[in-house]
Amino acid sequence: MLRLTDAPLTPQSAAIHPRAPQPGGANARLPHRALALRALRQLARGHYLVMGGKTALGVHLAGVADIVHIADDLIERGLVSRVEVAQCGAACYTLSDLGRETLTRGEAWWREMTLFERLLVEFTG
Repeated sequence: MLRLTDAPLTPQSAAIHPRAPQPGGANARLPHRALALRALRQLARGHYLVMGGKTALGVHLAGVADIVHIADDLIERGLVSRVEVAQCGAACYTLSDLGRETLTRGEAWWREMTLFERLLVEFTG
């Protein structure tokens, strides 16, 4: 019987990339769309996405408590770009040009929905 501890560790192990790339690549639908829209809004306001680790305690974005769930997706899709912040010892990210375009499309999409549809997206992703 093969146990999880028997699996060889490779550079692409879960310690480096916690999830395998999703089918469809960068064009695939973002998971947790309402959360992603909140994150993009905060980044557009000038807040940084701070990656001090892969756990909830190490990933931070002001005003978006659950950012840990989509931080890797934002980075992999190129919606954020890394910046150097002298006062911060962790990796910091800001909104990229692609992220701004995505935010613009996301805001238009959000405004077109009814209240019921928005609630459905909030609770189902």
